[in-house]
Amino acid sequence: MSLCALFFFLAGACQLLGVSGKNISFADCGSKVGKIVSIDISPCKVEPCTFYKGENATCTIMFIPREDLSSAVIQAFGIISDVKVPWKSWSLCNLTKCPVKNAQETKIVLSLVVSPEYPTIKLVVDIEMKDQTKQMVFCAKFSAEIKNKGLRAMEQDSELGKDKKA
Repeated sequence: MSLCALFFFLAGACQLLGVSGKNISFADCGSKVGKIVSIDISPCKVEPCTFYKGENATCTIMFIPREDLSSAVIQAFGIISDVKVPWKSWSLCNLTKCPVKNAQETKIVLSLVVSPEYPTIKLVVDIEMKDQTKQMVFCAKFSAEIKNKGLRAMEQDSELGKDKKA
């Protein structure tokens, strides 16, 4: 099988299985020395994005710093009933080559682990990056929900039924 044919096969399989990403809407919550260009969540078809217990979600962020970054920390939080709960943190230099230069569009990919123990709930996800001096490079918030893994199959079956009727 040629490389091109393999690519189209995998792309089609991912679409059929619902493995796709979506550039999502987000609110800036205090970016100071950087700007987010886009956030893509996978898997996500519609907003708010649904995260399934026991599965990972991938968050791809394109951003532009307004200063050189020799290091930075990215943190994800879940905000539930106005309570900010730490989710996960990453070192920028483990995600991309440092230093990141001023005005250089940069891509980072975050893997969000959704524990089976998490409650079924609607929440706001807050992702922040702070530089080596603790200044806020960027901050973004977006709505999401956590559901049981079993609901994913039922939702996919429902979508396939809609596609067949159309």
